Amino acid sequence: MIFHPLLLTIGLALSRQDTLQYDASIYGKITSADTTFLASIAPVSAPISYVIIDISGPGAVSRQLTADDSGSYSLTGLAGGVYTLRFIRAGYVTLSLDVSVPEHQAVHLDISLDPAPPTMKTIKVLASDAPPRVRDNPVTTGAYQPWRLDGNRMRSLSSLDFADLIRAIGTSPEALAGPESSSGLHLQGGATDHTLLLVDGIPLYNAVHAGDHPSPIDPDAVADITSYSEARARTGDRLGGVVEVNTRTALPDSEHVTTSIWPTGIRALTALQFTGGSALIGARRNYARPLESEEREPVTLRPSDVFATASVPFGGGYLTGLFVSSSDAISFDAAGDLPSGRGNRFGWTSDARGLTWQRRAAGGGFSVDARVWQSGTSVGADWIPASESEMRMANQFTQTAAAASASWSEVGAVTTIGGSFERLRGGYSVADTAQADGTSLLGIHSQLGIVSAFVEHSRELGRFTATLGERIAVAGQRTVLMEPRAAFGVSLFRCVSLSGAFARTHQYTQSLYNDESIVDAMASLEAPVIAGSAGVPIATSTSGSLQLAVPVGSTALITANTYLRTFDALILAGAAGGDPFAANAFTSGHGTAYGTTLSAREQLGRLNLEGTYLMSIVSREWAGERSYRPTFAPSHAALIAAGYQLGDNTLFRASGFWSALRSTSPLLGGVAFEWQDVLASQREVSGSPEYSPSTVGAGRLEPYVRVDVGIRHNFTFGSLRSSAYLNVDNLLARRNAAGLVEDPSGSGMRTLRMMPRSISFGVGLRF
Repeated sequence: MIFHPLLLTIGLALSRQDTLQYDASIYGKITSADTTFLASIAPVSAPISYVIIDISGPGAVSRQLTADDSGSYSLTGLAGGVYTLRFIRAGYVTLSLDVSVPEHQAVHLDISLDPAPPTMKTIKVLASDAPPRVRDNPVTTGAYQPWRLDGNRMRSLSSLDFADLIRAIGTSPEALAGPESSSGLHLQGGATDHTLLLVDGIPLYNAVHAGDHPSPIDPDAVADITSYSEARARTGDRLGGVVEVNTRTALPDSEHVTTSIWPTGIRALTALQFTGGSALIGARRNYARPLESEEREPVTLRPSDVFATASVPFGGGYLTGLFVSSSDAISFDAAGDLPSGRGNRFGWTSDARGLTWQRRAAGGGFSVDARVWQSGTSVGADWIPASESEMRMANQFTQTAAAASASWSEVGAVTTIGGSFERLRGGYSVADTAQADGTSLLGIHSQLGIVSAFVEHSRELGRFTATLGERIAVAGQRTVLMEPRAAFGVSLFRCVSLSGAFARTHQYTQSLYNDESIVDAMASLEAPVIAGSAGVPIATSTSGSLQLAVPVGSTALITANTYLRTFDALILAGAAGGDPFAANAFTSGHGTAYGTTLSAREQLGRLNLEGTYLMSIVSREWAGERSYRPTFAPSHAALIAAGYQLGDNTLFRASGFWSALRSTSPLLGGVAFEWQDVLASQREVSGSPEYSPSTVGAGRLEPYVRVDVGIRHNFTFGSLRSSAYLNVDNLLARRNAAGLVEDPSGSGMRTLRMMPRSISFGVGLRF
């Protein structure tokens, strides 16, 4: 019965297309813009082969085509209207254009692409005002149909009360998350540590902040986001999907500095242009909320986040460096009166640094990509359970790695081969600090070397595109792991497209942070431990998905997706104990996740409408017969958002989120949980929230409902441009449930409530 509305909607979509005529087209040739001195005397334009073309618009699914080896392309089967085209080719600046196509006619459009990294000078970029710094190789897309979000689009999403990288990913159909959820990324039933986050090709761990603080990556630095629910052959080490973030090379319209200020933080980003290259440098300072005594933490400029990246010409290509550093902490009163006077505290850091070298042939053909990096995280906690013992947890993890790949093109196909080497080092320990000798409760210290190689081939045959890949990894000295990957895409009729993907992946680190704990609602972290010691297994995931995209009329698109994923050898920290992290032991098991999503978007003049519905069943099982549904995965969720553009400078927005059939693990003892807005004067939590392993996932929360409204407005004062936003969050004042607590009197369950109706605001300056 669940799929009947989906089939009916698709049927209605197909029937509505009968009123359109799909006989218009766009065709032309793509060449390279030669910017040398000789070109100014005798201009020469060389054709560029195998340029990827993204097309969206009336009657057009967001699909990809590829120009031939002579640079010629032809987009047929179009209805009349305005289309957005993105021309993507490694080594060139990505170009986005809006093209008006008359009904029943063909538009001749020749395109000239500028070599990277300089930004375009002669053509106005409409969909992205600055190109990504590191553009992925075209073969890594092939037949895959990932979820994509342009950086400018992220900064104007009607579904968000303010621009933020992690929250924007949480609006995607495969990672739908409520506005008051933790900062974790959960793609298709995976845990936080199952998703790989890459920034300019370098992985980040624990790139999150607590509560309503934005994530560490400045949204003004983001050029685009691409999310793959099934990993491609070149990407390994994670069970779930891969989220790739590309940063920009410049700020728009000759801006040099952007800064934003809101009640709990300040951030700034500057862009530097120099001969042959560019750099971005950003910093952010988050500061704490007022305390009960009305004492405020002094506002300082000591950053809690630092972000920097730069590109320079080197060895016939471009060398790009990245540096990211982030830190945060939360603390709250513990249960009972302890002589030490200490409370519960969690602190974490995230660090990444890397170099990427890319060399692209100007006219297509052979290209090379090489990366070296070191990424890691540290997590520490002082935890005082209700039993009034005292525990200290310390976790350190570092990944040092190098990877290289080469690709070459032939007629209608691209092949890529590559390999990588990784060295993982880490330690995890929990000690009882109430004992004089600091008795160790759990200790895991290990390292692991991983050597891998991959091959991937994409071929286009008329309306059909296929990508096949294989990744082989050797973990340690003996374990050989095979990871096949495959994807296909086919254009059916009237721009309806069908695509699918399959992947088998392994993961060599798993987290001992308990995502069933209510502490996860404040900060969704990873506490990585490495496979090969203390019973830590290598986890495995097998997944597959199908997607059908159907244009409706001239301005709407409906996308339906279904997926199935299985997990084996999972560490289940929440099944072995009710503390926020594994304190004495952990258990392992397996899991399943399957579901379907239905998303739609439509542009009606100045009004933009978007909606997504998700139905999923996610479970974790262990000991043969025990199972639970994770707190982070409600069975039903829906998001709807609307934005109305009033003039060029004002946007009115409204969004609503709903979820139902949410599981939770009921807490024990006295716990106070008061979720406040950014202007509140009280702490959020007191006590030591924990649950009994025998009741993991046994509670059910009432449906979640939240409605937000807001306004954004831009101002101009000479060369200084500013913006401001004002939101009323949780307009209905419905305090949704975050968890359940067993009343000490035995009178039943008490509900822990989240945010009341609140006001959020902020201002930004650009100059």
